[in-house]
Amino acid sequence: MEHTKQPLLIPLDSFQHLPLSLLLFSLSFLDTAAELKYYVNYMYFIMTLSESSLSFKYIESGGLTARYLLISFNPHTKTLTYSTDATGAMTSEQPLNDSDLKDLRDAIVSEGFFSTQTTYSPKENETYVASNLSITMDDKVHTTTWADTASEVPAGLKKIADEIKKLITGKK
Repeated sequence: MEHTKQPLLIPLDSFQHLPLSLLLFSLSFLDTAAELKYYVNYMYFIMTLSESSLSFKYIESGGLTARYLLISFNPHTKTLTYSTDATGAMTSEQPLNDSDLKDLRDAIVSEGFFSTQTTYSPKENETYVASNLSITMDDKVHTTTWADTASEVPAGLKKIADEIKKLITGKK
C-alpha cells in the first residue's frame, strides 16, 4: 500500500502568536506547492494584520484659550480623522501611509506607552491643557490622561502625542 502525503492544513489562528523565526524555520518542512501557497498567503495575512491592528484616539482640550483637538485613526480604512471643533461638527480626514504608521507603532513601543499610568494629575489651582490618549495595538489596550502641568508625565508620552499631532500637520 502506497502512502500519499496529505497537504499540511493548520488553522490560520494557530500561528498568530508564534515567533517569526519559528515560522520561517517551518518553511523547511513544506513539501508541496499547495502547502507553500497556503503558508505564503498566511504570512501575508499576518503581516497585514499586524500593520493594521493599531487604532488610537487622542484628545487635547482646555487651557486659557479653551483649545480642542481630536485625532483618531481607523485601521480598516487607514484614515486619520481630526477636528479642532469641540462639537465634532467639522472634521477632516486624510490617509495615513504605511511608513508613518510604522513610525508611530515603533514610537508607541519604544516609549513604553502600555506601561504608563492611567492618570497624571494637574497641579492644584492652575489652568491646564488636558490630554487623553487611548491606543489599541495587537492584543493590548491602554488609556492614559495627563495635564500639561503635571510634573511626572513621562517624556515618552509627550513624544508619542507630538508624533500623532505631526501626522495631521505633515511636519515629520
